[in-house]
Amino acid sequence: MCLLDSGCEQSVLPARLVEAHQLTPTAQRLQAANGTEIPVRGEVRLEIRIGRQRRMLDGIVSDRVMEPMIGIDWLERNNVKWDFSRECVQIGRYRHRLEARPNPPQWV
Repeated sequence: MCLLDSGCEQSVLPARLVEAHQLTPTAQRLQAANGTEIPVRGEVRLEIRIGRQRRMLDGIVSDRVMEPMIGIDWLERNNVKWDFSRECVQIGRYRHRLEARPNPPQWV
């Protein structure tokens, strides 16, 4: 499970999902919506599975991120089509049903 975030310019992954030897140094910096800097451990390139599909994901890795956030970089590169009315995304020829978080926070 991951968060699809079209407002996030770069995909970001929690450090707990990445082994240290997979990291490469990076000059990339992360900043939260409120302007606070988010510490970065490095970059990683991983193969991810989405249903039957396998895709590559380039992401920034941080200890401060709790869940994978798939950003607009990956969504655009993979020509993802987001159908809000049907609650799904289409990646290639496959549709994937979206799930909302249980008890989402009450903020925008």
